[in-house]
Amino acid sequence: MLAFSVGHIGQKVVEDSVAQLNNESVSAEIVSYDRSYLSSVVETRYQVQDPVLREQLEVDGLPTEVVVKSDISHGLFSLSANSVLANFPDFPLQMKTVTQLNGNTEFEMALDSWSYQGNDQQTVSMSISPSVITGTATVLGKMTFQANIPSIQLDFENGEQLRITDVAGNGVGIKENGFWLGEQSASMKHFTILDQNHQSLFDIDSMGYTFKSSLNTETDRIDTQHIFDMTQLTYPEGGELSDLNIDFSLNSLDRASFEGWWMCINLTRQWHKLISMC
Repeated sequence: MLAFSVGHIGQKVVEDSVAQLNNESVSAEIVSYDRSYLSSVVETRYQVQDPVLREQLEVDGLPTEVVVKSDISHGLFSLSANSVLANFPDFPLQMKTVTQLNGNTEFEMALDSWSYQGNDQQTVSMSISPSVITGTATVLGKMTFQANIPSIQLDFENGEQLRITDVAGNGVGIKENGFWLGEQSASMKHFTILDQNHQSLFDIDSMGYTFKSSLNTETDRIDTQHIFDMTQLTYPEGGELSDLNIDFSLNSLDRASFEGWWMCINLTRQWHKLISMC
């Protein structure tokens, strides 16, 4: 009887979580929910709704819809799920989550070695080494995450290559109206562009970026800090730059106007990242 109750409560948690993912850019819906005594099988569909983003994906030959199939096990106080992309069975992404009955979730997304070949208009191939993202998310919107991507390589039709190694990221904070309050950082050990003869055209060693933001509830204004550092940049045709450190703040920003600006910038930035990585 307890397992049945967990399954029933768990379904409500899943339904509420999927409903909260709906926004102007992405729609989310449960396609099917097959619940049994000790386990469930759920399929959810996510579709890009933003017309500009949708058109860009279609032009680049990338999907505008994904269906996630989740095999859920009912525990005494939590649900454990293993998920894959049902409409892209060859894509080597495995997602594992443990969701408490109060909705708080621990997650892990593991990508095996993956290669991508562009369409006729895109003569770029891409490969990524096994990568992982882990973290937690609460029903109040607080998140933590850690990401590790050992290597990324892009091969162009003319023989040039772009290589990135040891990409890492982490963050802790809460998202309010699309704006991140807290701290997040990203770094990479090496970034290089090689010509057809594998000679360096451009090199960066050890680059990092940290973003911090906080809300002053009394004035309803946002303070931000941006920290950028780079050990060395080498450009054979233009020289060398070493030990670059930039640290600046933008304070007392009006939250209402800044959130609207940030959502536009953040959405555009993330979308271009998605296109470049996929």
